[in-house]
Amino acid sequence: MLKALWHGIYMPKEKRARFSELWRTIMDIDLDGKPQTTKNVFSEFSSAGLVDITNDPDFNGIYDEDMNEDPTYEPNSPEEKAVFMKYAESIMMKLTFSTVQIQQHENIFIFETAYWLSNAIKYNQDYLDICTYQRLQK
Repeated sequence: MLKALWHGIYMPKEKRARFSELWRTIMDIDLDGKPQTTKNVFSEFSSAGLVDITNDPDFNGIYDEDMNEDPTYEPNSPEEKAVFMKYAESIMMKLTFSTVQIQQHENIFIFETAYWLSNAIKYNQDYLDICTYQRLQK
């Protein structure tokens, strides 16, 4: 599910296995890995079971909020990209779960959970200067 949140799409596991078997045939992939067909790639994935989670009511509006609180910060600038790419292997996403409530009905347990998604940097401030560390925190 983490990849689905990152990319905004999801394909169920049972459909994914079958689709990966047929992918080369459906798109007529050559030895270099390039499709030799005029078929629309997105429509082929959609018909194979790809789900756009932005259309799911549970995830409604998750990409709408602008999390950039600093109007002078431009995350797509060449300088910011270079800093990020230099330390990309040292940045990880952390998914934290907690149990909010547990209910039992006969032999059935219902768990209500909460989760938080955050980033973490493997290096500490001893390895990175404070400015770089704070830039990576953004």
